[in-house]
Amino acid sequence: MSDELLRQLIAGQQKIERLLNQLVTIAILFFVLTVIMPTVTPIMKHYGWYNTLGWPE
Repeated sequence: MSDELLRQLIAGQQKIERLLNQLVTIAILFFVLTVIMPTVTPIMKHYGWYNTLGWPE
C-alpha cells in the first residue's frame, strides 16, 4: 500500500471513531434522561431531596 492510501485509511478510521464517540455519548444521555431520571425522581421526592436548591417547581 502506498503512504497516501494509508494516510487516507487512518484519517477515515479517526473520523469513524469520532462519530462513534458522539453516538455513544448521545446514547448515554438519552438513557439517563429517559430511564434513570424518571426512576430516581420519585425516590428524591420521597426523601425531600428533589428541590434542595430551592428552584421554583
